[in-house]
Amino acid sequence: MSLVIEQASEADAAKILALQKLAYQSEARIYDDDTIPPLHQTLEQMREDIARMAVLKATEEGRIVGSVRARLDDQGTCHIGRLIVAPERQGRGLGQRLMRAIEERFAEAARYELFTGHRSQRNLHLYRKLGYQVFRQEALGSRVTSSPVRDWRRSRPTALETAPGSSDIRRGGSAGSSGRESRPPSVGQAPRTTAARAAAGSARSAAAGRSRS
Repeated sequence: MSLVIEQASEADAAKILALQKLAYQSEARIYDDDTIPPLHQTLEQMREDIARMAVLKATEEGRIVGSVRARLDDQGTCHIGRLIVAPERQGRGLGQRLMRAIEERFAEAARYELFTGHRSQRNLHLYRKLGYQVFRQEALGSRVTSSPVRDWRRSRPTALETAPGSSDIRRGGSAGSSGRESRPPSVGQAPRTTAARAAAGSARSAAAGRSRS
């Protein structure tokens, strides 16, 4: 079967949104939380994302089976979000292909960052496989913690940076700000963990990032 990854158009909004809500059902079950933002995005909001961000779609035999979106901020950080793959296509390398495609789309980026849930082991495995490392963790509520991740392989650490594998790893510049489309809104205070201490409280979303050499 022929798979094509390309820029989505406004005409694809409804299909991508439907796939997103299907794909994020598993995340809702993991956290016992059906209020996560991807499940409540509106069609108008999806159209706005397509208009202002790079939103890629993966099409197979005319059917959208995956998508990912990203934006580049003025600090040179590419914020990646909403990586989704149709349930029957998961575990077959499509997520990795979408990640590579969005990184190539923003080849000029100094860093790549994203967020995912701390219990989302499949997602975390994929991002680590692609060279991403957690550099920060935040408690966003009673059920979830957020951990930004950045690739440590592709830039050299400064004297102030922690070693790879620590809970707060920053490479290729400062941590920067995270994109709203990539992470759920915080609930109450959001304490961050560093390499000097273990994560406190429960976790809701983890962030990943990758830095270019």
